[in-house]
Amino acid sequence: MLSILRTENDELVPYSIEQEVPEGSWFSLVHPSADEMEQVSRVTHVEEHFLHAALDPEESSRMEMEDDYLFIIINVPKDRASQEDDYDTLPVGIVVTPKYFITVCKENNNIIDKFAGGSFKFFNTSFKTRFLFMLLFRSAILFLKD
Repeated sequence: MLSILRTENDELVPYSIEQEVPEGSWFSLVHPSADEMEQVSRVTHVEEHFLHAALDPEESSRMEMEDDYLFIIINVPKDRASQEDDYDTLPVGIVVTPKYFITVCKENNNIIDKFAGGSFKFFNTSFKTRFLFMLLFRSAILFLKD
């Protein structure tokens, strides 16, 4: 599923891939189809193989700098409601370009869902560095959560 969101007047406004996607938008890909991956690659000029990397459950965390964008894979904890003391992780790909912020993951997770729901104060899709740090911080909190 592809969601394109942009903060406007402190609210998340949805966009369609068929529209002109404004600078400062967030492309959120959750269990994306091949067509969605190709469309996002075409609009953002990010190589498709970077977007596909986050869909591999065995992908290790890393950071790479390409020509015009930063590619990061982090592992975030899955929902632990059904488990006692242990947890499993899920890779999430993050791509920061001069114009856009992109997240890619194989399944829904608490972190992306909270951001997409507009649950965070001071969250703005145009502030890409702040968005990245907020994602990393939220992930760390979930690892420490009892």
